[in-house]
Amino acid sequence: MPGVAGGWLIAFINSFDELTMSIFVASAGTQTLPVKMYNHIAHTIDPLLASVSTVMIVLTLVLMVVLDRFYGLDRILSGKT
Repeated sequence: MPGVAGGWLIAFINSFDELTMSIFVASAGTQTLPVKMYNHIAHTIDPLLASVSTVMIVLTLVLMVVLDRFYGLDRILSGKT
């Protein structure tokens, strides 16, 4: 469980950090969220992306607080049982 939680968290953070990798990995029929956000910025200027980023940050913080309350982040991320 700790490995899965840690891997999910690292993959989630890296997906927003590596836009160029997302562009190369995505197939022609699909677009990842970072690629959609980049394309939106390139064509329009509006507060939509700020709100999407805020929602993603808040959801991540809520998830981390829930994990901390129920399981303890120390236990999940360090692998202690």
